[in-house]
Amino acid sequence: MHPEKPLCGGAMYSPGFFPKGYLCKPGNGGYYLVQALAARYGFDPARTPWNEMAPDAQRAFLFGDKEPMQFTYQSPRGITRKSTHAFPGFYGWVRDWDVGGTYTDTEVCPDCKGARLRPEYLAVTLGDQNVHELSEMPLSKLYQVLKGISTPEVEAQVVGGSLRTALRRLRFLLQVGLGYLHLNRISSTLSAGEAQRVKLAGLLGSGLTSLTVLLDEPSRGLHPSEVQALVGALVELRDEGNTVVVVEHDPLLIRSADKLVDLGPGAGVEGGRIIAQGSPEEVAKAKTITGAWLRGERHVGAARLRRRPRSWLTIRGARANNLRIEQARLPLGTLIGICGVSGSGKSTLLIDTVGRALAPKKQTTSVARESLEPGQFESMEGAPARTII
Repeated sequence: MHPEKPLCGGAMYSPGFFPKGYLCKPGNGGYYLVQALAARYGFDPARTPWNEMAPDAQRAFLFGDKEPMQFTYQSPRGITRKSTHAFPGFYGWVRDWDVGGTYTDTEVCPDCKGARLRPEYLAVTLGDQNVHELSEMPLSKLYQVLKGISTPEVEAQVVGGSLRTALRRLRFLLQVGLGYLHLNRISSTLSAGEAQRVKLAGLLGSGLTSLTVLLDEPSRGLHPSEVQALVGALVELRDEGNTVVVVEHDPLLIRSADKLVDLGPGAGVEGGRIIAQGSPEEVAKAKTITGAWLRGERHVGAARLRRRPRSWLTIRGARANNLRIEQARLPLGTLIGICGVSGSGKSTLLIDTVGRALAPKKQTTSVARESLEPGQFESMEGAPARTII
């Protein structure tokens, strides 16, 4: 904190107010909102030192002003429009923008050890595990734990229904390939494909019928070994009396459809027309690109020549999330595939660890443009000169 400086001159390390920050540059919507607050309370964000601002102006800046303000917004492209907003305040911006811990520190509670539950709740166990420990298990393991529970007849009358419901819902989550998730996973951290499959699992067995379910590439991110389970889930949803429409490229899902609608014949201005439709067998007879693939006339051929690496990137002791990698060597100057079933650690290794270490400016926490910390690793040797994420 530097009270002798103005807000836009480094008075405090705060979202958007660092020198040349988002809220101090014309052309950004927040800039004009700050100017409206300054006009209401009689200070200049670029010139008035913090210690010379009136107490009510300081309070309004820190805690917000609930009274909406009208201001004119001018975009960098010259578009002008009027808007009305309340000023959320410094603490409001910290709450909304502190994505990666730029302005706050996280400490584990010494009492609950991060479980966020009171001691009396944690004292209740199922077997020898409390609810927090169960919630941290992969769903596949949790399903086996709950499935192995045997309850006396008296207890079964109390918990039997809840146990059956939990097992049923877990089975649907496993069926759509999400067995690697755990119940404490924050929903906002799910990928688009994972979120879509969670919603699909919620529909399975819900008893709802006559629904039309639209899915955009539900196999995205799935290992080939997991696509068959997804097909089974979609078929089950159909058999419950629903219509399932899928945009898909996976051959197994395409061949499992009751009817295909093939668009083309090309992309962009060359597309937009239905060029074949019918059962997979009927579309396979059509003289289209999709038909040729279904007939096996087209396929992806492996490269005949393997390029020799010019050097090696070596990562040792990678321990982020579920990684337990003593050493990984990546041959630079070649095409490298990182493969494995969903949740095996592919993105954690490549993006969260290697990517954040080699391209820190590309992974940021907030408008302050601070680099995210890479996943834990012991050493990294042979780093390339330039890395793009």
